[in-house]
Amino acid sequence: MSRRRLCHIAFSALLAAATFFAPAAHAVVTYCVGTPAQFQDALDQAEIDADDSRIDVQSGSYEIFADLRYQPEFEFIIEPGSLTIEGGYGAGCASRIDDARQTILNGNGVPMLRLFANRNSILFKTMSFNGVSLFAADAGIADSCAGSNLEFEFRRVRIANASLQIGAAQCHDVVVRDSLLTNGVSHEDHQEPDTSLDAYLIADDDVDVASTLTLINTTVVDGLVDVHTCCDYRNRANFYNTILQRDGTDLRAEATNVYTRNSRYDTIGFVDNNWLPAGVLVDGSGNNTSADPDLDGSFRPNPDSPMVNSGTSNVPDGLLSIDVYGGPRVIGSAVDRGALESPVDGSSTYTVTNTNPSGAGSLADAVNLANNDSGFNLIRFNIPGNCPRRISVTSTLHIRDSVEIDGTTQPGSRVNDDDLFWTAVPCVILDGGDVVGTGIVTDPQIASGHLVARGLAFEGFETALLLVFGSDNLVYGNQFGGRIGDAGPILSGNGNAITVAAPGSALIGGTDNALANLIGGSSETAVVITGNSDGNQLVNNRIGVDKDVVHDLPNQDGVHVTTSDNRIVGNRISRNTRDGVLIAGPDAHGNVVRDNTLGGNFSDFLGLSGNGRMGVMIDNGAYGNTIGPGNLIARNGDSGVRVTSAAMGHNSITGNDIGLNEAPSIDLGPNGVTDNDLDPQVCNLTEGCAANREQNFPVIEDAWRVQAGEGGTVYLFFSGFLISTVSSTPYRVDFYRSAECDVSGHGQGLQWLGSHNVVVENEGFCSAGNCAGSFGFAFVVSGVEEGDAVTATATSPSGDTSEFSECAVVVPGTLVFDRIFADDFDD
Repeated sequence: MSRRRLCHIAFSALLAAATFFAPAAHAVVTYCVGTPAQFQDALDQAEIDADDSRIDVQSGSYEIFADLRYQPEFEFIIEPGSLTIEGGYGAGCASRIDDARQTILNGNGVPMLRLFANRNSILFKTMSFNGVSLFAADAGIADSCAGSNLEFEFRRVRIANASLQIGAAQCHDVVVRDSLLTNGVSHEDHQEPDTSLDAYLIADDDVDVASTLTLINTTVVDGLVDVHTCCDYRNRANFYNTILQRDGTDLRAEATNVYTRNSRYDTIGFVDNNWLPAGVLVDGSGNNTSADPDLDGSFRPNPDSPMVNSGTSNVPDGLLSIDVYGGPRVIGSAVDRGALESPVDGSSTYTVTNTNPSGAGSLADAVNLANNDSGFNLIRFNIPGNCPRRISVTSTLHIRDSVEIDGTTQPGSRVNDDDLFWTAVPCVILDGGDVVGTGIVTDPQIASGHLVARGLAFEGFETALLLVFGSDNLVYGNQFGGRIGDAGPILSGNGNAITVAAPGSALIGGTDNALANLIGGSSETAVVITGNSDGNQLVNNRIGVDKDVVHDLPNQDGVHVTTSDNRIVGNRISRNTRDGVLIAGPDAHGNVVRDNTLGGNFSDFLGLSGNGRMGVMIDNGAYGNTIGPGNLIARNGDSGVRVTSAAMGHNSITGNDIGLNEAPSIDLGPNGVTDNDLDPQVCNLTEGCAANREQNFPVIEDAWRVQAGEGGTVYLFFSGFLISTVSSTPYRVDFYRSAECDVSGHGQGLQWLGSHNVVVENEGFCSAGNCAGSFGFAFVVSGVEEGDAVTATATSPSGDTSEFSECAVVVPGTLVFDRIFADDFDD
């Protein structure tokens, strides 16, 4: 295929909006608004401020007579950051109440708040709509997306007499958490008139993009949930702890596969469309019910409702800490289904009143009393004296029945309330004195029960928390190592902070900042996930960094995983003396590591160091793991991601920003760059070949930068080829940019630019089953200049990602632009 023909193909794709970008680091610009006019002005400013934007909406009731709109029309020139909109703020936005009823937009059923985005995520929190619909959509339906790992998230949103509408989501996953939708009203012709939630999900065969809809702890009453998809079955709708109640069909799923867990519904209507047959209920769905939810007038479960204590905490990225109206999210033995938590817990409470190692009023005595009181029990603290209070643990505390040990109840305690720093002050210290091996352990008698350990500080144990038994164990807001508060004692650290070996899943941390743990100072590992424990989640924790995220609080290793299907999401794992994340062992597969900071940063201002060795190490038979998207992997002492010769294959490493590491940012097999050779045709179907079969990297022949007029849109055109095993299923090629090439001549990937699929076909010029697949792709980009270094990786259809390719230098593209338009697009 001629280069001119490649240019024509690429530019045609460009005209079809096949555009890509990578998020840059942004400052945060905050707008405080108290009128609809101020709200619209803030939305306008957020479109062009080129930073992450927050719009804080003051409490009150606002009449809306016309649409409010956010639509960055110049986003390919002025790159927008993320947008967060949150209600419940007091005068001057100096304080906030996390109750959706504090800020209300009222309308007559016609106006909407419309949100459009292609390049950035939008988080909408803590607001009510009455007769005003909420609309979100990609800015345009494209052949591919202008971003990786984007979301529309709606958290603690109340909508009555209106609807939540997802006009088209290909570039964004849609997440609805702890929200309440009642009396659905829609004015769209294609919707049922009582639709409460309408979502159109899109997938594209040419790129690795397929959006999902996920509802967690959401209640929809007297309204239809309508989900429809195009154009394959990669899109999915997921429901956890959700109540759907409507006369007739509760959920209409047009050509959509549905996963539903611990939810309430009567009927799912699976229907086909012009492209696809009707979907199905996905394997693994279960613990659902059609029982009367028995809700009161505020849609909260009544005390005897089957919704009470019947949900699961094993939801993506964990539960929130509060419900839609700001009450505690979990009261009792388990989370309730739906948006609101019943205040009835039915449990006994035991209060710790002294720091003695045993005897009446001690923590040891409270644990014994709770163990002997069947059912879920609570342990609270009210110890006289100043914060913190140190309890000398002289023997391991054995947990034999479900219990919550809540250190935040001790007077003076404070939970974390910051996105970046860790501001919690735990006022109860459990001190093993370097004598007691284990601080708290779950015993076999707990069976399917669980431990909640919250708001405690630990020091001086070989293992502070050992979760050997139980299901859905929860570890929230604890501190391991470091100073208590600003001027309190410095904890001595532990051997291992947390070891999870229970067959039932555990959640360490959570989406809300109040649930994050600070884990440092461990002479061995911060978090070990081992034994028969699969499906655990480690979310939004600070591991190896001190409270200010600048100073170090290192563990030896941050996280060590030897089991399957665990999720490590949204953590900062840095400054550890060895590896940030170690995934090792033949049972270590199906693990997902995404949206984390794994190492230091890219900024030259602070130049924060990373982990002492790897950001992520995959070793000793591990296979089939996913690293990305959305990780920042920088300044580690060795490689960013290493897949050793002892590891197996199918380890996918895509959509991350990786750079400034001391060795190749992706390293397969032996240390250093592995040259291209003949990729093996046959590998073990389950485990793949060793070291990701040392998958060949692409070859970039040209990288041209073209700007459409002064100050206009910037286009980046790549051409090149990939030599690898013939496959009718496409390879994924990811493209990256850095200011300069690595000393090895093979790229780092400081800025992920996008991906596209390449098919390697048998064109008759092949060797041992390896053929060349040519590519030519156009991107719309920002932040890419002439002289920058660009590079690429290839990921096989089975998930084996290569090392970075040799660098190419971005050159001026005037002649390329002329070539593109030559002969009016003729060959």
